[in-house]
Amino acid sequence: SKIKNLDYLLEGFLVRGENHQIFAGAGMGKTSLLAGMIKAGFYGKGFLNQVRGRDSFRTLWIACDGSSSRFKSVYDDMGLSPEMVDVIGADRDQGLTNWKWTIPDIVQLIEEHLSKKDYGLIVFDSVKGMLANTGFQYTDNEHADSICQFLREIIAEPFGLAVGLI
Repeated sequence: SKIKNLDYLLEGFLVRGENHQIFAGAGMGKTSLLAGMIKAGFYGKGFLNQVRGRDSFRTLWIACDGSSSRFKSVYDDMGLSPEMVDVIGADRDQGLTNWKWTIPDIVQLIEEHLSKKDYGLIVFDSVKGMLANTGFQYTDNEHADSICQFLREIIAEPFGLAVGLI
């Protein structure tokens, strides 16, 4: 057999080259859950009930809706740091807008971030915000399937990343 074993980035939770969808209602802890994964992954420790650690990794967090303030509150509460996670997000005072599923933003992501830095996990928060005003609908199965396939084949597999979708 030429089929390879799963390559866990975070034992039991994150697999290199795969998409991971995290969904729940507002305020139910999706961002905090991923922040815990970021921290455990950076320190190479097991997460929740897993005791087996893996190699340390860094994360790229892409805030696609709202302002970056939402992630900043969890970032601060969870004790995250610039060594653990880079953040792309909107901030009106800095002239930064939300990242969107557009060709210019995808090219910039690959050329300025993924090709230059070594990440293990990339998180898109949220898919709904990422697709807003792009012509794609997160509720359309064909659109969602196409985007997941693109993320796996163009982002996750070639860069050896786990992709988190909120």
